[in-house]
Amino acid sequence: MHYPFDEFASDVRHLARAIRDTFDAQALVAVSRGGMTLGHALSVALENRNLFAINAEHYEGERRLDSVKIVNVPDLSGFARVLLVDDIVDSGETVTAIRDLLARRYPALEVRVASLFYKQRACVQPDFSRHEAHDWMTFFWDITLND
Repeated sequence: MHYPFDEFASDVRHLARAIRDTFDAQALVAVSRGGMTLGHALSVALENRNLFAINAEHYEGERRLDSVKIVNVPDLSGFARVLLVDDIVDSGETVTAIRDLLARRYPALEVRVASLFYKQRACVQPDFSRHEAHDWMTFFWDITLND
């Protein structure tokens, strides 16, 4: 299913309102690569310049890997509340692995999750989300620049 920019812009506004109303995030952590566009947009919408990236590899194309590899963990020691941002919570394993790692490194850190899409069968659901996904998603930022 194709996800266009106009729908993204509307969804970011809705997510930002819901987040602002219930969670005072001090920083945002975008899961690279899928969460980068949403992370940037939410950072602007929430007027929060504390935007970090974390790298997690759980897919190779459309094939899910056996384990989640996490690198580039930001220093979050100065924050109490963090919003973890990704484009979709599919199996939930990536979000779970990142939250577990952050809990070990920063035991007092409160982490909430925001995503555009989620799958009902995921082992964890996002705190903030817009749509349930039933098909493979193609986001407007997934463009091919090869000739």
